[in-house]
Amino acid sequence: MSIAIKKLYTKAGLTPPDGKGIHTMKFHKCVVECAKKQGGRIEGKVNCHAVCMGSIGKRGAVKKGHQRNTTPKRSTAKRRVARRMRSLIRKRIKEI
Repeated sequence: MSIAIKKLYTKAGLTPPDGKGIHTMKFHKCVVECAKKQGGRIEGKVNCHAVCMGSIGKRGAVKKGHQRNTTPKRSTAKRRVARRMRSLIRKRIKEI
């Protein structure tokens, strides 16, 4: 957790969250604004974390180093096979 994020929470009168700090500054600013609207509670009528995650989206709320690539374009094995096939085709073309 960065010092800037901790200051953001303490300045708003909230306790900073524990953890490694996987969320972006944009996400934390959204959470603080949402908590201010609820009278200083992050989990009041609405869960501010859920609201901000929904409004910003996973790509904007989670730092790049902590994101999972859930839908890869091609698996490593498929790329390896495709590369091997291309090299074999090139060799055959050179022989002709």
